[in-house]
Amino acid sequence: MDTTLIEMLEVFGLEKLEAQVYLSALKAKKGSAYEISKNLKTRTSVYTALEKLKQKGLISETVHKSKKLYQAKD
Repeated sequence: MDTTLIEMLEVFGLEKLEAQVYLSALKAKKGSAYEISKNLKTRTSVYTALEKLKQKGLISETVHKSKKLYQAKD
């Protein structure tokens, strides 16, 4: 993952994991927490980061066939 982008997102107030999850969600376009966490070392912390990003308005959540899907907002 591009450390320069992560550092830039940290300057804008995101925690490191939040920045990583946001970038992974952008790459996935729309996916489950598992799909977003594929390139990250931890999956359990991804749920917390997704919730924080949702609260900040950077991630949207939809439910499709009883499965939560997340999408990063531009």
